[in-house]
Amino acid sequence: MSLIVRDLTPADVEAMVRVHQDAFPDYFSTAYGRSYLTMLYTSFVTTPDCLAVGAFQEDQLAGFATGHMNWNRYLSRMINRYCSSSEPWPSVNS
Repeated sequence: MSLIVRDLTPADVEAMVRVHQDAFPDYFSTAYGRSYLTMLYTSFVTTPDCLAVGAFQEDQLAGFATGHMNWNRYLSRMINRYCSSSEPWPSVNS
């Protein structure tokens, strides 16, 4: 079986959430729920200073890595997006 590594896109977010929940069932961010994880991983695949790469096996996401180039800028964007607008912050366990 071959492994394909590529940049992740918004279309991959649902699979990222699934992989996260499967890999980290007892992790604090998993307890925040699907809405939180969806918001988190959407931010990584859509923010210019972030990266998100995935490893695919037979067209299924097998694993991924995310990161940001500048924590302060990333956090500022998240605060501005969710705390300075009418866009709701995901609720815990939603």
